Amino acid sequence: MRESTLFDRNTGTEDGGDTPGMRNLLRPLALASQLGVTMGLMAVATVLAGLFLGTWVDRQLGTRPMVTVTFVLVGVIIGLLGTINLAQSTLRELNSAAAHQIEPRTAFSARDLGRAFLLVLQLALVTLVPIGLGLALGLWLDRATGARPVFTVVLAVLGATTSLTAVFLVTGRASRRAGPNP
Repeated sequence: MRESTLFDRNTGTEDGGDTPGMRNLLRPLALASQLGVTMGLMAVATVLAGLFLGTWVDRQLGTRPMVTVTFVLVGVIIGLLGTINLAQSTLRELNSAAAHQIEPRTAFSARDLGRAFLLVLQLALVTLVPIGLGLALGLWLDRATGARPVFTVVLAVLGATTSLTAVFLVTGRASRRAGPNP
C-alpha cells in the first residue's frame, strides 16, 4: 500500500507529509502527551496502592479508616513527588537540547521510566514503613497497657516525622542525580 503524499505548490514536488515544520510541532506534542499519560498513571497507581494497602492494614489492626486515610494521603504525596521529578527531568532534557540546538527525544527511555519508578518505590518505602510500624507498635502498646490511643498517636507522629525527613533526603538525592537545574 502506498503512503499518501502531499503536493507542494511552491516547489512542484511531492512531500511525504513529514515536513520539518510538522516534525517541530509534533515532537513536543508527542513528548507532552507521553509525559501527561505517564504522570497520570503514576499518580493513580500510587493512590490506589495506598488505598488497597491501607484497607488491608486497617482490617488486620482493626483501625478502620485511620490507616487507609493516612496511606491514601501518602500515596497522593508520593505520586506528586514522582511526577514532579519526572517533569523536572524532562524539562532539563528539553532545555539541554535547546541549548545544544539538537532535537529532543520524542519518547522516554527505559532509563527515565526506571528512575521514576525507583523513586516512587523508594518514596513509598520511606513513608509507608515508618508510619505503618508506628501505628502497629502504638496499637499493640495501647492494647497491652490498656491505655487510650496515646502510644498510637505518639508513634504515628514519630513515624510521620521520620518519613518526612526521609522523603526530603530521597528527593534531594534524586534531584542532585538528575543534574543541575536549568
